Formats: sequence, C-alpha cells, structure tokens
Amino acid sequence: MVADPDRRVEHWPAACDGCGLAISDAGRVCEGDPVRHQVSEVVVRTEVTEHRRMRVRCACGRCTLAGLPAGVPVGAFGPAAQAAAATLTAARVSRRETARLLEDLCGLRISAASVEALVKQTSDALEDPYVEVLAAVDESPVRGADETSWSRAGQTRWLSVATATARRRCSASSPRA
Repeated sequence: MVADPDRRVEHWPAACDGCGLAISDAGRVCEGDPVRHQVSEVVVRTEVTEHRRMRVRCACGRCTLAGLPAGVPVGAFGPAAQAAAATLTAARVSRRETARLLEDLCGLRISAASVEALVKQTSDALEDPYVEVLAAVDESPVRGADETSWSRAGQTRWLSVATATARRRCSASSPRA
C-alpha cells in the first residue's frame, strides 16, 4: 500500500446487501472509512518526438537547413531507449530478442541492427570511465579478483571481477563527507 496513489476511484454499492433496496445517489453516505484496495501496474509507453528542421532560402539564393538543437540525439532513439537496449543485452538477451521485447513491452519499433548500434554507442560512451576504474583498481593497495564461467551456445564465457578499496577523491565542487 502506498500513501499517495496516482489515482483514486470510488466504488459505491448499487443495492443493500440486506433487503436488496437500490441505493440512490442521495443515499451515498459513507459509513466509516472506505476499504482500500490498491492495484499497482507498470505503465510503459514509447513517446515519439518529431523535430522539424526547417529550410529557409536567403535573399542570396542559398537554402539553409536548421540544425538539431543541443541535446537532441542525431539518431532515431533517445537515451532511455539506448539504456534499455544496453541493459537487456548486458543481461545476455540477444539483439533480436531485445528488439522484440522493446516492441512488445514499450511499443518501440527497432531492428536488431539498431539495437547493435545502440549497444556500440553505449560501449563507446563507457570506454573512458572503464579505463578510469581499471586504473583505480591497479593503483589500489588492497584489491581482489575472481572469475566464473558459463556455457552459451557451446562456447565458454567468462565473467571477471576486480575489486579494490575505495579512495576518496575530493574536489572543490564536491562536498566533503
């Protein structure tokens, strides 16, 4: 139960349980607190925004096309769609199955090739932070490592984990704990 639900719907009895007499609108006087019944639902939908880049012809005769504003992805998918695709594939869901799940669950029409492109973009975006984490582990005086294997499609896959003690790096803009 949540304290502040998104919607509240009142349900009134149509007739008395005892005598069967219909209960009119005027007879709707609640006796005591209502009995609460909450239903939680996941609501996922795709939102498509069309950016119309307008063309203007100058007095000199040249036609100029407006560019995309900052923050608008060059591709057809936004950051949430990219994150969903990357998360599903990181959980070992195939590209084709990821495309099917995104369409079935979110209404997002995407091809397996587009899923692969989003995963590649995500991998590229995470390259620098990954290198920083590796460097921090290498520099740590206390560290540990472990790995495990599993078989997938007849091939052995490996997952390696490296851990290190956290060293705090403070800068002028970050609060001190």
